[in-house]
Amino acid sequence: MKELVFAGRSLLVGDAAADAVVDYTAVLARTASADTVELRAVTEAGNRVEAYLVLDSAAPVMAQTADHDEPEPDNAQVVSYMRAAIHRLNPDAVDYVLGALDPLE
Repeated sequence: MKELVFAGRSLLVGDAAADAVVDYTAVLARTASADTVELRAVTEAGNRVEAYLVLDSAAPVMAQTADHDEPEPDNAQVVSYMRAAIHRLNPDAVDYVLGALDPLE
């Protein structure tokens, strides 16, 4: 599980979902685009929620590891959507975001 910090709020989501949100937000910022996504998450109080996020260059987002025993919320469909959108928006940005390219090249 990872803690996704977004707009001053903290949500627990699975590793793949947190990584996809950060990667997708980076690509959206690089391509001057925006999108909304819906994630299943767990709040700091332990409540299961559905969170609607607006992702763009002004959306400060951070993910960090979290030591939590809750089962990961199922976000497989939205993770697939974000990964496909990354490829569609800018295939070159995918290599940059996923670390395949040196940003100084």
